[in-house]
Amino acid sequence: MSLSIELSHLAGLRSSAATNLLPRISSLLPRLPEISITLQGSPASSNAQENEISSQIDELKQRIQNSIEIGTQSALSLWDGILRAAPKKKVSHQKKRQRQLAPGKKQLQHLNNLNRCPSCGHYKRAHTLCMNCVGEIRKYWKQLDAAKNEQEVSKPDQEKEVMKVGDSEESVDSVDQRILYPGKRKFLNELKHVEKEEYLERRPKTLPVEK
Repeated sequence: MSLSIELSHLAGLRSSAATNLLPRISSLLPRLPEISITLQGSPASSNAQENEISSQIDELKQRIQNSIEIGTQSALSLWDGILRAAPKKKVSHQKKRQRQLAPGKKQLQHLNNLNRCPSCGHYKRAHTLCMNCVGEIRKYWKQLDAAKNEQEVSKPDQEKEVMKVGDSEESVDSVDQRILYPGKRKFLNELKHVEKEEYLERRPKTLPVEK
């Protein structure tokens, strides 16, 4: 009996010592982070995956935009010199000198068939019309045409004309006639043709013959 009592007393001492040592040992050990396990298909796992995917997509969009901006800047810098070097309509000084000083028959030939016009005294090519006289004649004809047009416009507007409307005849004023029957409308190309004096290159005037 005494042995059994001693053994039980020793066991109780050991258990009490073990319980006293546990908090000391746990204080010495480092604290581990909490581990949370989420099963697939649960709302918490799906939300986490969606957030991760959306963040990755945003990052990709930002990278693509940055690469596009860098690419456009580099492309524009490549084309900058080419676009600024666009050809102009004006003939360059080099081309003029090539035509004048080219070897052989490629260069501009001198005109040796120039004569004096008997009417105006300017230079002209032999067996051809004098361009100075032709220009003066055209100018005179234009002045005549302009005077005729002014006379037609300055006619009295109250003159009545008899016009046939169906089977009956009616007297219509010239103003009413212009409003009711305006005539043919000119198109844009016809207006440009009328204004050709502004953009057509004119033949340079010939020089008078020096005595």
